[in-house]
Amino acid sequence: MKILLVLPASDKYRITAKRPQIPKRAMLRFSLLPITTVAALTPAGHEVAICDENVQALDFDTDADLVGISFMTALAPRAYQIAAEFRRRGKITVAGGYHPTLMPDEAAPHFDAVVVGDAEELWPQVVDDIAKHRLAQCYRHRAFPGIENPLPVRRDLMHKWAAHYATINAIHAGRGCFHACRYCSVTAFHRQTYRHRKVDNIV
Repeated sequence: MKILLVLPASDKYRITAKRPQIPKRAMLRFSLLPITTVAALTPAGHEVAICDENVQALDFDTDADLVGISFMTALAPRAYQIAAEFRRRGKITVAGGYHPTLMPDEAAPHFDAVVVGDAEELWPQVVDDIAKHRLAQCYRHRAFPGIENPLPVRRDLMHKWAAHYATINAIHAGRGCFHACRYCSVTAFHRQTYRHRKVDNIV
């Protein structure tokens, strides 16, 4: 199965076929750790590509079978546009990230499935279920997954556009926050928890 993982961008910064010039700015996107982690979690035997609309135009004519879209609330309208167009073309669409996790019922009608929370354990199940024609509408954890021994992220998928990022070599050391700041999506997403890897594990 061919899989395309997409990060939507706002109209102001979106690269398109009609507007292909990438701004001369090194984006601080933390090496796209979430989406390259999802790529790494994809079971063997599947072909994975990524598209960050901040640096490349999204090709709706892709031959991908599955399109995963990760997005925050500000980019939900664009994510829904992308999903609608791909579904019109017969592609399977799956939502993940902050907005689908915090508002799964609102996001669900726009996608074939929604992943709530961290991708570990859930994304491989989604891919397997699609292959077996038994995709569920929502996937969520009963408890937070462990992060002690993560798979190496797929930085190789970013090499072509590496110059447009501040770095593609960020390291995943921990997730969440134990503070309860009422305005913070990190606290909400991780339910006021903090998980971290041991120093020697990170090294």
